Amino acid sequence: SILSLSTLVKKGPRRMMSEEAKQPPPDQAPVLAAAKAAGVTLHPDAVEFLSMVQFNPPLDTQTVEQNRADASHMMHLASGGADLPSVTDEVVAGPDGDVRVR
Repeated sequence: SILSLSTLVKKGPRRMMSEEAKQPPPDQAPVLAAAKAAGVTLHPDAVEFLSMVQFNPPLDTQTVEQNRADASHMMHLASGGADLPSVTDEVVAGPDGDVRVR
């Protein structure tokens, strides 16, 4: 079964991410516990991303360097993706003119 990200993400204060926090115990990670309770197996990158979102401190409590490092790591998790057999650039007529689509 699949849960939406909005169902999994719990708003609240985030804590400092450490190496040990990448896969925190279920009682400390409601997002991961919800996925487990629903019988959903998350990709390891999704677990790491959700842990970062949940446990990193708010941006205004960190230095610029710490925020940049966190952002860089999150971009690494988001990069890549599935290989596609082909990619085509097209132009579609829209109500206000042509729109480029890929």
